[in-house]
Amino acid sequence: MRVIFSRFQGALLGGFVARDLKDRGSNLKVSTLRIQSSNESILENLLRVIQFCVDSQSFQELDWNQLRFKEILPQGLEGDLRSFPRVIDRAIALTPLALLLQDNPALLDQQIEKIARIWWPQTSAPNHLESLQIVLKAIALICQGTDRGYCRPSRFMPTVLDYLAADSILGIQCGQVQALIEQRAGLETAIETLSQPLLGCKDPAIESVYQDSLGIALALFYFLDTPEDFSLTVLRSLRAGTLAPASCILSSIFSGAYNGLENIPVGWRSRSRQFSRVKLGLQGSQPFSKSIKPLSAQSKPLAKLSSKPIESGVFLGSESGSEAEVLHLGSQLFALWSGIYQGSLPYTQTNSAATVTSSRLTRSAGSLSSILPQAHLK
Repeated sequence: MRVIFSRFQGALLGGFVARDLKDRGSNLKVSTLRIQSSNESILENLLRVIQFCVDSQSFQELDWNQLRFKEILPQGLEGDLRSFPRVIDRAIALTPLALLLQDNPALLDQQIEKIARIWWPQTSAPNHLESLQIVLKAIALICQGTDRGYCRPSRFMPTVLDYLAADSILGIQCGQVQALIEQRAGLETAIETLSQPLLGCKDPAIESVYQDSLGIALALFYFLDTPEDFSLTVLRSLRAGTLAPASCILSSIFSGAYNGLENIPVGWRSRSRQFSRVKLGLQGSQPFSKSIKPLSAQSKPLAKLSSKPIESGVFLGSESGSEAEVLHLGSQLFALWSGIYQGSLPYTQTNSAATVTSSRLTRSAGSLSSILPQAHLK
């Protein structure tokens, strides 16, 4: 349980650490670092999905239609997820869903397929579905691993490739990732090989598909080439930030989920760059502190979530606040996954296929109180 809790926190905080490092490239001796500002919107939307998951466990199709996200556009207009320019951005934002359904692959598959049908035209859904599947299933696989060798490419990549069509763009590039790692290819060789299909591509639609698959393939390469070293994975991914900027965040999420919170350098966390209040913009949603209730009204709750108000957004306004608030949200998501709490929407069909709590773990109040930090419980 403690390991899984650390992976929840590591996956979520890992993405934010990678985003913050973009302004300290010179200090980290990464001269080619140029991460697009759209990464902030990607991560803001990730926070929105956390609240969505906490507020609603039923995952009805109408819920996904109503989920409002910030568009990744310079003017910062509000829109829905269908306006995202890149599938990889949407997949990153859905990280909380992969964490929440990590031990229920059938339900995760169901939700991924439902999301693809809602968010994209039928003509483009197959490519987008494949991209969502590979990212979210990879996160779930990483979190569910039981030994330190399960993310070796010889074990991990065959499982990943099983989800892909061998002749698809992403399937071909992921096959190249496995070959590059087995050959112990260097970073420059990997980038050159994987980006080759983009050269000379003049069709915007095809280029968009290649760009998404490149970002996912690079993220897998960065992570699987150095799975045990979070710092090295992030630093290497930053070097190709201009080519596929979202791959930096995605590889950091992979590595954070694998290595856990304790293996993210304290220096990177404590110097996290300040950024302002994030408006979650969910119409009619309740603050986190009011949206959680015990699973059973007859039983005494094992713990109470902090009453710290987060009514209009998530405040990440100080050097330590950024880390503290992301970890706070991670604790709430973990509490939902562990079965302590359910969201604010009524859900009584505990035997339904939509149940999101783990069916394999029985948790006691004592064991959970030793895992969840007291800063997040009251």
